[in-house]
Amino acid sequence: MNVTDEFAIEGAVRALRNAKRLAQDAVDLYEAGNYGAACILGVIALENIGRGRWMYLFAKNPIDLATRKPKFSKPMDIKVFKKKLQLDHEQTLLEAVTTLQSGALPAQDSLVQDIEKTAAGSIERKRAFERMKTLIEKLFHIKAKDFHKTRTSVQYLEPNDAGTSWNDPQNIDQRPTNNLVVNVANNVMDFASEIMGDALAVEIIEKLNIKKELETAISPPTFLEA
Repeated sequence: MNVTDEFAIEGAVRALRNAKRLAQDAVDLYEAGNYGAACILGVIALENIGRGRWMYLFAKNPIDLATRKPKFSKPMDIKVFKKKLQLDHEQTLLEAVTTLQSGALPAQDSLVQDIEKTAAGSIERKRAFERMKTLIEKLFHIKAKDFHKTRTSVQYLEPNDAGTSWNDPQNIDQRPTNNLVVNVANNVMDFASEIMGDALAVEIIEKLNIKKELETAISPPTFLEA
């Protein structure tokens, strides 16, 4: 059986719905001071968004700029579709993160200055923008790895490198948890806004009777200790 665009978008919608529920649970756990569990659910929510974005991209099948060919070969059998959907954890998170709230990298300010010092349309400005693009892509890769590492560290009991003690999986500070949960909520709602603007997705959302649920904003974390 081949996968239809409607089936793929329905999968994306359902993944978004699951991610939104998990993200809200992550926020609630964060507010309750259960930072480890908040991180685990938050990253699972992001992975759902990564899978949802992959399915949505499959349905839209854009042109690959490098090859100038459609990104996916269609028709695709359901068995192949399911196999391709099984992205590794870091790749799934990278697919999910389209917006990022994070501290600036050390090189970011100097790149901004390089852009401001160059003339519009000049080769120097074009090169400065390319360097900024590379830096942003690097930041997104770093955060995807960080999110996966954080989830692993709070999920499993591990000995230290010296073999003298064990970590406490739930011993994670408020600040990294806040950063993770905020980014989770932002990326879930970013994907929601994209899905809600798609005509076929809206038909599926109305059929599933979940429009109000998807439109409701996720409660953001309300406090961060100084």
